[in-house]
Amino acid sequence: YYIQYQQMLVNINKVSLGGGETNYTALVICGNGDGLAGWAKGKGPKATRAIREVICFCIKFMVLVTALFQY
Repeated sequence: YYIQYQQMLVNINKVSLGGGETNYTALVICGNGDGLAGWAKGKGPKATRAIREVICFCIKFMVLVTALFQY
């Protein structure tokens, strides 16, 4: 399902909580290369889970971007 979209991980941060717990936040941009684009930011207990969750949100809330100039 995600293969048809281009995904780019922009930022991932490790946040230390009290008691030795860590949380990760991720920012991802997705698009299909033909005008649909989306971005999302999310959290998770592990980096891979945070990225997977954010990709789902990113694809779910895509918008159509139109170009101002035609080349």
